[in-house]
Amino acid sequence: MERQLRSLGWKRVRRAGKHDLRSDGEQQEAVPRHVEINEKLATATLTRARRKVCPMRFQGEVYKDGKFWLADVPFFDAMTQGRTRKEALNMISDWFVTVAGRKGFSVDIHPVGKGTFEVSSSNARTMVGLLLQRQRQKSGLSLAQAAQRLGAKSRNAYARYEQGASVPTVEKLDELLRAVAPGREIVLQQSAAA
Repeated sequence: MERQLRSLGWKRVRRAGKHDLRSDGEQQEAVPRHVEINEKLATATLTRARRKVCPMRFQGEVYKDGKFWLADVPFFDAMTQGRTRKEALNMISDWFVTVAGRKGFSVDIHPVGKGTFEVSSSNARTMVGLLLQRQRQKSGLSLAQAAQRLGAKSRNAYARYEQGASVPTVEKLDELLRAVAPGREIVLQQSAAA
């Protein structure tokens, strides 16, 4: 297991209690320090280590309107169309890739129900940056205004999150969203696909 974790780019970050905290730079995993590891535990740990998925999924709707199918992800103020349901879902995937404009960036579409789907990406930095950018633009704020609302002296204090240079903690993301989307309630819900 140790060899396989290293081959996947996972390194020990620190020792804590009876576990080593390992990370690939984005995800973290607590691995027990035992000479022998249970096969089920090793398999589960390696499966999580291989999984490159943003832990966040954003809900969208797909529905027919006239002769077109529309795919809408309100959290990103994103909407596109297709002639079929499948084409509309492919188009919303393309929308994210086009708007993000980052080489190698891709999203996954997870159909959940008849009219709902979820969007995720293995690139949390770009996904969170895009979310912040879209919410800031929806509010009509400049980078400087967003930074000012955070109480920062430089617009770079905010811009590093939007550019994907930093991934905020949950608390920081809440603070950033309150700055760029004032008066909007952000509601999290458990994924139906979980």
